[in-house]
Amino acid sequence: MKDRYPENFTIEIDRLKLRRYYQLASLWGFGWFFGIIGIVPGFILGSAWLDSVHQATLLQCCLYLGAGGVVGFIGGVLTGGILHLLFSHWRAKRRANAASIEVQGPFLKVVQSIPEHEDRKIHFRSITDFSVAQDHLMRWAGIHRLFMSTTGNRPVIVDGVKDAEKVRDILAEVDAIREV
Repeated sequence: MKDRYPENFTIEIDRLKLRRYYQLASLWGFGWFFGIIGIVPGFILGSAWLDSVHQATLLQCCLYLGAGGVVGFIGGVLTGGILHLLFSHWRAKRRANAASIEVQGPFLKVVQSIPEHEDRKIHFRSITDFSVAQDHLMRWAGIHRLFMSTTGNRPVIVDGVKDAEKVRDILAEVDAIREV
């Protein structure tokens, strides 16, 4: 089979959409984390409200504690949103700018900044299959995730690849040609 692709080429990553995805994921995580944590102070607030009621019925107890839990959850979500605004943008920008994927002859070079900086060079011979996925946050951001299973037990995952389905097919074709 003739190799119609250049020896070395870079695969494009949509950094703007990838950054938006990382920011959405951060907001989602901060909101849920602090929302769940905020329920405990909310129950304490509800029990303080309940102390002002003499001889409360079971329904009143549930209403006061439930209202306190809801107020605590909302307060936690707002706290998480504020922390997201303060701390997540530089991290999302750094992660999006660090991501790159390129074909270097019979190797695939993937550079990412997951929490730590990672620079992997994988021989096409060790890649077993390629797939494309998209979760609900990725749909909102308009990106796809490219999965590559390897013979080692650690898959290669790249977020934000432009035209991910086309890239998957190109990489599969290059893999079939260059895996020798």
